[in-house]
Amino acid sequence: MWTFQVKSHEAKHFGPGDRPLLKAFCEAYDDICEARLALKDGLFITAGTGAKKTHPAVDVIRRAESSMSMLATKLRICANSRITAKKAGHEKPEIPVTPGRKTFGAS
Repeated sequence: MWTFQVKSHEAKHFGPGDRPLLKAFCEAYDDICEARLALKDGLFITAGTGAKKTHPAVDVIRRAESSMSMLATKLRICANSRITAKKAGHEKPEIPVTPGRKTFGAS
């Protein structure tokens, strides 16, 4: 995951301060992979009482996915963190100014 993310972005995309965040992102991904392996027999387990309950790996996946989502935003690697207002079509229109007329804040 580390190599994939680093090679997928421009050389200057990640700074030295991004290293711990990228490490945490990759560790969360590893947690998801490991938890999915634990779910090979299904999403539910039988408790000691005989009741069915959700496999603990499901919670691991949920927490790791949440962490990855938050970290992806901080690392600017998710689509919505890279898009500019102009690309999104939310660029503010230029307000025409009448010649000779002062506008608020203009000198």
